[in-house]
Amino acid sequence: MYKRITKNWLHLRRRTEVTARYLQDPLIVELRHDLSHTLTERERCQLLLDFANEGRLPDAAWCAILGGVTSETLLEPALRMVRESLELRIALPKLKGRERAGVLSRSLTWWALQVGEGGIIKLPLPDVRSGTFLLEDRVQAPDKMTGLAYAMCLLWDSKRPEGDALARCRYCGTFFFVERPESSGRPRREYCSDKHRDLRKAEGNTARVARYRIRKRKGLV
Repeated sequence: MYKRITKNWLHLRRRTEVTARYLQDPLIVELRHDLSHTLTERERCQLLLDFANEGRLPDAAWCAILGGVTSETLLEPALRMVRESLELRIALPKLKGRERAGVLSRSLTWWALQVGEGGIIKLPLPDVRSGTFLLEDRVQAPDKMTGLAYAMCLLWDSKRPEGDALARCRYCGTFFFVERPESSGRPRREYCSDKHRDLRKAEGNTARVARYRIRKRKGLV
């Protein structure tokens, strides 16, 4: 037991020393006093969807996700992994039992390990704006993959609302968050916009007319 306590203490000391050196970095000291890179959890998840939809992010978005500047290049499978995990997250509510457990194990384990191994640092940022006190957290990620993994874990967290609001457009394939309608009625989950809903409906009507004409030529009508 003594050896285990000593090992844990040494591990904690090493992590504390690494964190202390990190916080003393001049760039990090500057960022701690700059609120322009602070993201809400919803905004962080939205940038993950933007990456999945566009296949890339501008430098300013990466800077916001990482809490700093990086010139790192993502590995090629990253985009495919993100899209597959988002699709599984959308399908998750319909799954039960072993199938649900299998999806959680297959899709989430890698992202969770990436966050744990890469390491995330949260810097508390007290600020007063217009007479209102705010205590915000700036998330510092060491690399792009860990930044994406943290946002993915937020989406899979059952206690957070973002995952259940995730949907994909049946017309264009865009990932988006379902918004509650201002008036009464059900939120739109199947399409990212009314325009794409109408376009899909029009395509359906055109296909039905074409099938009717074929059946008519064959004398089936």
